[in-house]
Amino acid sequence: VLAEAMVAKKPLVAFDVSSNPELVFHNVNGLLIPFGEKEKFADAVQILVEQPDKRKSFGIAGFATVQEKFNFEKNKKQVIAYLSAN
Repeated sequence: VLAEAMVAKKPLVAFDVSSNPELVFHNVNGLLIPFGEKEKFADAVQILVEQPDKRKSFGIAGFATVQEKFNFEKNKKQVIAYLSAN
């Protein structure tokens, strides 16, 4: 779901669990909150409500992150290089 939001250029607030830190870079493309810190999560949402420039910059940075991490041609080349090396 995070990647889909990033493609839509939406800013993110996410807990620092599972694979979330692989996509969300704190204060770059979203806000990453320690797991279970509900008050901090709510505060992070409030920050985005109050700061439209931050929302926009996070959205743009998130879109760029997804383009880089899920680029088909780049990933295909990496898989071919890996398979060719073995």
